[in-house]
Amino acid sequence: MVTPKYLHVKEVFPTGGGKSITFQVPALMGGINSMGLTVVISPLQSLMKDQVDNLEKVGITEAVTINGLLDPIERAKSLERVEDGEKEITAPAKDRGYFL
Repeated sequence: MVTPKYLHVKEVFPTGGGKSITFQVPALMGGINSMGLTVVISPLQSLMKDQVDNLEKVGITEAVTINGLLDPIERAKSLERVEDGEKEITAPAKDRGYFL
């Protein structure tokens, strides 16, 4: 993956500047070729939900969020979808101790 090569670089872009594409494109490209999983850890639960919602709006349904806003049943369903290989991008909250 390309990302580690650029970890020493810090770029700051405004909202809507394309930051999310840095993990979305490699995750989706990997999903085409293998049963890969990309884990994106974000401190903002609302941002995670927005990311997943925006992907779904354009027909990409391979993303799921796992955070404290989900009730136990929703959380279990999200984890099950990841374990079953239905999802290629997951965004757990940084305070959740999930190991996928």
